[in-house]
Amino acid sequence: LFRSTMFSCFTLELRIHSKVKHENIVRMHDVVEEGDVMYLIFELLEGGDIFDFIISNGRLEEKDAKRLFKQLCTGLKHCHDQHIIHHDVKLENCMLKKDRNGRETLKLVDFGLACVSPPGQKLQTFSGTAAYCAAEILAGTFFKFFLKQFPVLIVFFFFPLGREYDGRLIDAYSAGVFLYICLTGAYPFSQDLEVQHEEQADMRYLAALPFPDSVSKEARDLVLQLLHPTPEKRTTIEEALVHPFLVQQTTPRNGAEKDSNRCSDDDDVSGDEPQEMQMDETFRFDEEEWNASNEELADVSWEDQLTNDCKSF
Repeated sequence: LFRSTMFSCFTLELRIHSKVKHENIVRMHDVVEEGDVMYLIFELLEGGDIFDFIISNGRLEEKDAKRLFKQLCTGLKHCHDQHIIHHDVKLENCMLKKDRNGRETLKLVDFGLACVSPPGQKLQTFSGTAAYCAAEILAGTFFKFFLKQFPVLIVFFFFPLGREYDGRLIDAYSAGVFLYICLTGAYPFSQDLEVQHEEQADMRYLAALPFPDSVSKEARDLVLQLLHPTPEKRTTIEEALVHPFLVQQTTPRNGAEKDSNRCSDDDDVSGDEPQEMQMDETFRFDEEEWNASNEELADVSWEDQLTNDCKSF
């Protein structure tokens, strides 16, 4: 049974790779079968993964995080347009390809947990990396039982959780965790998964997530929208691509505003013309709901919180 299930998953992965052809998704060149062994030949990604890059170099500058995050979102949008849910978006599955000029391009890899989900269809199985999972997955009764018996960070189920969820919003949530780590160099939640689930549902905790002072208000806003604990209120990947953080000049928190009529090469994150958009129409979160002015939560500096053993790499 296990062998048959794994073969079915492998076959599905091959089918998915035949459907996704995008500059921000790793390209599968060939499949070679030798006896009982099958080899998948992918393009060479000599830049390594973003997790290792942050471990070695620390958090990214916002302009670099913006560029890579937009590439991740365009790759995910291509998947969602093909009704494909990646199901395991994380830094380790985002690798870098260097061109002859040394410029790096993000490539989404590892579709081993991906599935096909037509619009309107809800999913019930758990698959992915728990540290990047949305609250609606971690809330599953069986999942909580499993955690107590096997407290691991990476788990994979083939059977139902007992509740339905939208796979596209699961990918969006994981992308929010990805963006937060790129901007801060730390996970947004505790690595104790029971505590993580409590933090994910706590609006006061989310509103007080620590950011470096240099991170713009647009970046903070997009992170909060992607990490919203209510799926119906969460920003989708398609909506994220038209958020001011990705389409407009951002305003640094230190007040050093850039000339809105200028756009340097470093600010170009897509190669497309910026879309005209009113900021007030896109900032959709409730200011009272996300109010981060609570003194009890704000009296700890972001540096202290990032060095907490539960949040740091």
